[in-house]
Amino acid sequence: MITLKNKKGAELAISTIILTILGLIVLIAVVVFLTMNWGRLTSMLKGYVGTEMQNAIDLCKNQCNLGRDFDFCCTTKYINTTTSLNCTALKIDCPSADCTAVCG
Repeated sequence: MITLKNKKGAELAISTIILTILGLIVLIAVVVFLTMNWGRLTSMLKGYVGTEMQNAIDLCKNQCNLGRDFDFCCTTKYINTTTSLNCTALKIDCPSADCTAVCG
């Protein structure tokens, strides 16, 4: 008859198996949530973040309101990976900024 005096090895294996199963269940739940609700999640995030064009327009307006003439007139705002424009090209009116004097 074999007696088990030291059961720590068996307990570790059972707890490891239980934690692995729980981890897989959580992983599957996360994957299902992201794949099924991804469209709703991205539309919700776009509502907070906005488009790149709108972000550039808002940045230009803020630079005008803060009196940052150089940033308003001379720096480019990146619309996407291929397009970058400055605020005058975006048709943002800023009467206080004299772009010809600032940018040269």
